[in-house]
Amino acid sequence: MSPTKPPSTPATVGDLFEAAGVEVPSLPRIAGRTKTDATNAAAALIARRHDSQLLAFTPRDFILCCLPLQQPAERVLDATGQPVIAEERATAGGKVKRAYQRKLSTSWIRRNGSAELRLTTDQPDVGLPFGEDLLTLCWLVTAFNAAGCPEDNRLRFRSSADVLTAFNLQHSGSAFRRLRDSLARLMAVTVRVTMHTDDPRQLKTSRYNLIRTLDAFVGHPNQHALWQNVVELDHHFAQDLREHRVPIDWHSLLALSAASRHLYVWEAWRSYRVHSEGRKEVNISLFKPGGLWDQLGSEAESPGKRKQSIRKWHAEVLRVWPECPNRLTKDAEQLIVRPAQAVSENAKLILPGISRTPPVALLSEEARAAMKPTLRLRRLPSND
Repeated sequence: MSPTKPPSTPATVGDLFEAAGVEVPSLPRIAGRTKTDATNAAAALIARRHDSQLLAFTPRDFILCCLPLQQPAERVLDATGQPVIAEERATAGGKVKRAYQRKLSTSWIRRNGSAELRLTTDQPDVGLPFGEDLLTLCWLVTAFNAAGCPEDNRLRFRSSADVLTAFNLQHSGSAFRRLRDSLARLMAVTVRVTMHTDDPRQLKTSRYNLIRTLDAFVGHPNQHALWQNVVELDHHFAQDLREHRVPIDWHSLLALSAASRHLYVWEAWRSYRVHSEGRKEVNISLFKPGGLWDQLGSEAESPGKRKQSIRKWHAEVLRVWPECPNRLTKDAEQLIVRPAQAVSENAKLILPGISRTPPVALLSEEARAAMKPTLRLRRLPSND
């Protein structure tokens, strides 16, 4: 008798284990990972084993050039252009160690071959989006598709608690605050993508925002009955999602750290391209100028540290995607990419609190404002 397949949309990771009728598999331990990470990794493996994966999507531009892993910050300079010292202390060897005042950066650039990604923000107190915000961004893209890509580009969701449930996080005050801050950073950022060519007379560039308006009742006591959370995506961004979305596995996103999540998304996209092109394999340079490392958003400069990091991140990818055919060369100078699909064609596109036909009518903007959403942001109209 064949084993019973689990339902395709388990409410929690625990439900997935129970429905699968199996124990959590023993997974190789990776330093620095938590019990929750291991549980999410087990969920990814079980969903893959039982062909019950949950479909997710990520935007194309953030695969070509990833978000910075750490939130960009820079030293504060005084009137003479010298860095301002925040603290000085003597070390055991008699030397003086200085800590400098820092402020959040308002601009960040990443180059990948001919493609250049520039992030800017007009909210210096909010700062730029970074590694952890990729999960929130993937949720926005996936939810927009699960809602049927509404023509007005407005995504409605039942509650912020549903977002945390999708992330497999407890509904704690700190989790709600992190979600609110992540949405605020994505709201404030402007994205500029430039494609450089050998012909100086040609310049191909596009500039867009991610979110145009946002009403979110983060932590509202009656939020499950509201259905008044609204994210209006920028029209350029929304159209790009309709035309160039990249499919990935939701469980795998949850199981990975920010750095390995970027690598997983890139490998899933690149393996799918190799598969679509009918090629056997492609050798990707990691550390040469314009190589994969330049795309991943890390600022590590030591060659040894870079190789250590890439080995660790790829090991984490293999942990949640054991069938991944991609392999590092022995010297970790190249990644051999082979054809594969990271997510099954039978994967379900379902997220908690997302519906193509919400059961409650959307109130007017004035009525929503009167309800005092905890996060209400508007971007001024532009000629983009």
